[in-house]
Amino acid sequence: MRKLPPLQRLANKKASHKRWYAAHGKDYKKQNRVKVREWARKQDWKGVLNGQGQQFTSADYDAAYIRQNGRCANMTCKNTDKLHMDHDHSTMRFRGLLCGPCNRALGMCEDTARVLVGLAVYISSRETSYEKTTDQQKTSR
Repeated sequence: MRKLPPLQRLANKKASHKRWYAAHGKDYKKQNRVKVREWARKQDWKGVLNGQGQQFTSADYDAAYIRQNGRCANMTCKNTDKLHMDHDHSTMRFRGLLCGPCNRALGMCEDTARVLVGLAVYISSRETSYEKTTDQQKTSR
């Protein structure tokens, strides 16, 4: 039997995993919640460094969670849902814990203050023009 090229072997392995997960995945996740959660957490933290330049650990997460009082690091957000680890993608240094929406918003803005400030200016100017428009419509009636 001829040996398959590496990419074909990888594709076959992925297909096999996909079939297994379709058949057994939900049951496995239910029976092994803690194990699955820990595995997912480790995958999220791969390569991320804590303040001392060492691999980020669950103890680092717990310390940050306590430091932030279980809240999102965004001062204007009061979300206490699952907090995600935010890190600088260029240095891999941990910055803080953010709620899902704040973490996604930051990622979509390419982690740059310039884009965020530009969006803040844009939305505040639109809110003002919208308020003027609705006020004019009310007075013209």
